[in-house]
Amino acid sequence: MSFDSKSDTDKMEEKQVEDSSFVEEGHTAVAKAPDGGLNVRQALSVWRKGVAWSVVLSLAVMMESYNTILLNSLYAAPPFQKDYGMKLKSGKYQIPSEWQSALGSGTVAATIIGVLVAAPLIDRFGYRKVMIGGLVWAFGFSWLIFLSKDLAQLLAGNMCSALPWGAFIVCAVSYAVEVVPTSLRSYLSSYVNLCFVIGHVIAAGVLRASISYKSVWTYKLPFLLICIPPLPIALALCWAPESPYWLARKGRLEDAAVAMDRLHAPHPDIDSKALVAHIHETYKVEQEMRTGGSFVDLFKGSNLRRTELATIAWTSPGLVGYVVQFYQTFFFTRAGFPTDKAFALGLGSYAIAFVGGVVSWFLQARLGRRTIILCGLCFMLPIMLLVGSLDFVKSQSGHWAQAILFLVWFFFYGSTQGPIPYAVASEIPAVKLRAKTLAIARSVYYTFFISSTVLSPYMLQTWNMKGKAAYPAAGFTAFLLVWTYFRLPETKGRSFEELDIMFGLRLPARKFSSYVVTEEDRRTVGHI
Repeated sequence: MSFDSKSDTDKMEEKQVEDSSFVEEGHTAVAKAPDGGLNVRQALSVWRKGVAWSVVLSLAVMMESYNTILLNSLYAAPPFQKDYGMKLKSGKYQIPSEWQSALGSGTVAATIIGVLVAAPLIDRFGYRKVMIGGLVWAFGFSWLIFLSKDLAQLLAGNMCSALPWGAFIVCAVSYAVEVVPTSLRSYLSSYVNLCFVIGHVIAAGVLRASISYKSVWTYKLPFLLICIPPLPIALALCWAPESPYWLARKGRLEDAAVAMDRLHAPHPDIDSKALVAHIHETYKVEQEMRTGGSFVDLFKGSNLRRTELATIAWTSPGLVGYVVQFYQTFFFTRAGFPTDKAFALGLGSYAIAFVGGVVSWFLQARLGRRTIILCGLCFMLPIMLLVGSLDFVKSQSGHWAQAILFLVWFFFYGSTQGPIPYAVASEIPAVKLRAKTLAIARSVYYTFFISSTVLSPYMLQTWNMKGKAAYPAAGFTAFLLVWTYFRLPETKGRSFEELDIMFGLRLPARKFSSYVVTEEDRRTVGHI
């Protein structure tokens, strides 16, 4: 992994952009990509192949999502507690807090290592090859989880299989915005979050069904289902087209045009070579802006602002539900609900988040990213404060009120703060730095997730905070509300070239939605 300011690969790619004669002369407009000016419904029809390939690639994200809540939920399952936990004086079994923290933080630490290694691999080999390699790796090592006999073996299996998880989500959101026109970008990038929710729904449903076995299959069945998906997804991706953006960056413009042809149906107003020419022009703008292509370049000039925005935006879904979001089954049991009701409530919360994710598509058609996020935070903050405050009501009705509020919170989360940051984080980085920016952003998200997994067993179990564990999430939500208002720009409807220029001009966030980019602006950023 190179951290040099400009690697040999970056220099070679810049020379390829300079030397290429593929782009027709006369391209001077700074505008949206020449994708036919189709509305969303028309674009879905014409670009259905690109949409389909993005959907297939995003399926891998369900694996990380499924595994994320699996152990957190199994901690409340008696057969798992008996076979993997320690016996208490009361005669019951429990997974020690330190092992819960180790399993959670160890798995996430492995994911962080994997995502940082994956970013330069994506730049070198492309999304398709990295995805196939990661899926084969996950298929082989996931069997260690199923065959584990104790907590140490379970930890080893989780850490090994988790290494490619971060690569899956970075590839999914990057591929999603590079294989469809501007009008569809946010729908496919936010669909990645919906895959995350679907993974939660599948895990909660499997756990809800397997808890009735009251035997080793309570946890063996969920473990077995970890091993199945990677291989068929990898086989399907063997026929997937590579991103035209990646091919164009490598100077393979003819191959990029061929890949572009595979992403859309024939249309009189869409020319694949013109689309690739626009991609080429975007790379030329970034070259003139001296964007760079290494990890170090993420923290230089206008890239620093883009790194901040992408990082906080993509970390925010984990902050608004800090501690309680991924532990709601365990949270419900500690709040006084029996195990079967806790699992049912966990399944219900993810189903509601799924509905919210679908609602977000309709919101995106009418509202900008910034507006949706602000509205969501305004609704979620008082709900999380009420969840914590109701813990002082020492009655079953208070617990039910907490559960209902939690379900309402999941709807607002699923329709606003869950999916929209995926679109924001994938659109904001420079094209050349997209994979590395998203790797850093996701690593920060995982770092906060580690702190959440370390603190959750203590807050919910050792310190017995119960519903009051919602207060830290409320604090983070308040911070994000202020940050979004002052820092987050609107990216809806903007081409990557326009975003490069506006960030190069250092426009304040409030001007992004209305600013008209001109050819003079393009020349200006080339000399900054």
